[in-house]
Amino acid sequence: MSGASGSSYSLPVEKFSCERLVITTVLTNPVMAIIQNLHIGDILDIEIVPNTGVIAKANGQTAGIVQVVSYTMDKLIDCIEGGTVYIGTVIDLDITNGVCRIKISVP
Repeated sequence: MSGASGSSYSLPVEKFSCERLVITTVLTNPVMAIIQNLHIGDILDIEIVPNTGVIAKANGQTAGIVQVVSYTMDKLIDCIEGGTVYIGTVIDLDITNGVCRIKISVP
């Protein structure tokens, strides 16, 4: 007899992976004294600061606040709190207008 055997197959559901999370964003409240010394390709540390949120640091000093949509921010915070380390790579700078765009990813 041909036909179904009673079993079914469904595609596996891909689980969220902290290691694959990549965010491109512009720093809000950039610290001009810090970002004016940055260059494309520079690496920033991404950290959580209580009462501030997620920040980007250059050489131990705050360069600006990471601002992303709430769902993505929740994932980023969960991953950092879970032990995943992220860096921010400077991908665009407009010092005149105080704009620093970074790509956040695992190193």
